[in-house]
Amino acid sequence: VGEISDGRIIGDKKNEHYKRNKNTNFDQKKEQKEEEKAQEVAIKSGKKHKNFRSFKDKQVLSMRSAIRLSLHNMWASKTKNFLMAFGVAIGIGSLILMMCFSSGITDFIDDTMRSYSDPTIATISKKGNKESVTSFFEYSPFSDQDIEELINGKSGDKKLIGINKYLENKYNEGELKELFQITDENKDEVLVKGIQMMTMTTGAKVIYNPENLPSTEVDYFNNKNSDPSIWLSNSDLAYETIIYMYTVPPYYTNSNVKEGKMCTNEGETKGIMFSQGITKLFEDESIFDKDGNPKEVDIAFTYTNNDEKSFNLTFRNQKVTGIMDTSVMANYMVMYIDYDYFQTLFSGDEHTEGATLDPNVLYVRTPSKEYTDAINAYLATTKEYSGSVEEQLAGMFNSMTSVIGTSLVVISCISLFVSAMMILVVLYMSVTERTKEIGVLKSIGARRKDIKRIFTSESFLIGLLSGVVGILFNLVLTLIVWLVLKNTIGLAPISYRWWYFAVAIGVSIFISMMSGLYPASKAARLDPVESLRRE
Repeated sequence: VGEISDGRIIGDKKNEHYKRNKNTNFDQKKEQKEEEKAQEVAIKSGKKHKNFRSFKDKQVLSMRSAIRLSLHNMWASKTKNFLMAFGVAIGIGSLILMMCFSSGITDFIDDTMRSYSDPTIATISKKGNKESVTSFFEYSPFSDQDIEELINGKSGDKKLIGINKYLENKYNEGELKELFQITDENKDEVLVKGIQMMTMTTGAKVIYNPENLPSTEVDYFNNKNSDPSIWLSNSDLAYETIIYMYTVPPYYTNSNVKEGKMCTNEGETKGIMFSQGITKLFEDESIFDKDGNPKEVDIAFTYTNNDEKSFNLTFRNQKVTGIMDTSVMANYMVMYIDYDYFQTLFSGDEHTEGATLDPNVLYVRTPSKEYTDAINAYLATTKEYSGSVEEQLAGMFNSMTSVIGTSLVVISCISLFVSAMMILVVLYMSVTERTKEIGVLKSIGARRKDIKRIFTSESFLIGLLSGVVGILFNLVLTLIVWLVLKNTIGLAPISYRWWYFAVAIGVSIFISMMSGLYPASKAARLDPVESLRRE
């Protein structure tokens, strides 16, 4: 019995059980026929013959042996295989990084929006009439009748059953521990009115009046009867455009104030607040003067009430009591004002005589988060109402992030396609280099599927190695990117998910094995005689 490895004889020994006989062939055929008959009888009786050979026994080359042989071949060309695996790892590492960026930005937006909310307060706003991306920026105020229908339902409409009825149904189903409802007795405590409106399209401005303004421009400030359109159109004044206007929500506290104090409707804190963008108006970039008193600004913007009447409002000499820590919109102009104080200013403006200030957002104080979730679930069943603008903004930003993240992942997949072609070329060259070895394997009984199994195993191992190296490469790359972003912009929106690594390994193995199909098929089809002749 001879032993051959890599086309060379490495051992030869005599088979002690072999006996030469003239009638050897005849006896073998006779024994084979008897064996086949015995196996047929055993199969019909439902039993296995003692010499029954299963499919596994008939295999010339087992998967374990194929993997061992593949490892031996890979180690023989370890430098080439490692460089190939590292090339694939670059694409895998980039893919994970893009996925981390997408999830990191999404987490950052969610965390930021969640930090400016309270789980025990449900925010309710009316949906805009237009079905567009900017529909939730449309100012849609609540009338007294709207509020009544929201609480107790709308007659004749089975979907608008009202918050109270919906919570009562949940209580009867046992999902809520106690019955919570909005009644006339607790309405003032439970229901808080507010205003949130996008003001970019209305030309809202915050105007600062420095002492060295020309006298002609000072007249704009001193003349209370001046046309408000001048305030909105004059480009010579030092102003900053308001992007968004809030009446201070009930879940905001002094902890959200970055500098100064929370504005109120009385005392020293009677005034307004802004985001960090207000400091652009002041040379010293501070909301306080040398004596520590709040600086004053003038505000001009357009307001539309529930009767769809527009008013040009001008609020003069308003104290800036503080700066809100708004994170996402810190460098943009966002205005905050107390709702009662805003009502006072509105009713005191000469252009709003006889008009009413209607809220466009309602805040419901609930006993716990489960009641807030129940109210939000009810809002989702209606076409008239929605959650907070923060939630809608978060949804819009998340949609944008999803599109951008998907685009980045697709772009990074291009490098994986290049990696797949590289694996195909290297394995194809490997078949050419190992032609004689394949011929020897076939000459000693290796079947086509055995040859395929060898190269398929090698593709699998290359993919597995590439995935592992890709994960290690990604960890190093992510650390570098994190340090660079943290030290430049002060923010590193990168977030990992455990399944990213599983996806990386799976993708690496998949592209490697797909690339190895053609070389494996070519190797299996080689003629053993021609292969042995190859020098």
